[in-house]
Amino acid sequence: MDLINSSNSSNAAYSSLLFDCRLLLEKIPHTKVKHVFQEGNKCSDALARKGCNSQEEFVFFDVPPSNVSTLVYAYEIGESFCRQVAANLAILAA
Repeated sequence: MDLINSSNSSNAAYSSLLFDCRLLLEKIPHTKVKHVFQEGNKCSDALARKGCNSQEEFVFFDVPPSNVSTLVYAYEIGESFCRQVAANLAILAA
């Protein structure tokens, strides 16, 4: 996120990838790249994980996968998700 938002191109290892990302982002009006914790965007995280485990190059869903549908419903009813960090896990274990 910091590399994409930075105008600095000094990171040689990723410079061409960053250039491509910036070029594509310029074509989408009013975009902003920012960090969101996994718990704050579980739907995208679930879809990204599903994509990483897929053997297909492109998948189109007529309906969301069941794990994503469950998360969408949880958001609709206002369910909140706890950030999974060591401090919270210690409290939950107590």
